[in-house]
Amino acid sequence: MLLPAAASGYQSAVWAIAHRLSRLVWKILPQGIRYIEQGIESEPKLLIYRAKYLAKQLRKFGYNVQITYANEAPA
Repeated sequence: MLLPAAASGYQSAVWAIAHRLSRLVWKILPQGIRYIEQGIESEPKLLIYRAKYLAKQLRKFGYNVQITYANEAPA
């Protein structure tokens, strides 16, 4: 059965993710390596950079944007 290019690309992506996860499980279970999730918390510098980048993109579309920090301590 021949698959369209998009479907075969999708299947190969699914298999690549499955392979990556199986390698990760192999490292954790039999070898006893500790796993630390890297993607849950972002670095504060990256969050600030992303906020500034998104504000710049909104300004390109004609919006007036001002960034205020919610967790900023009062001066």
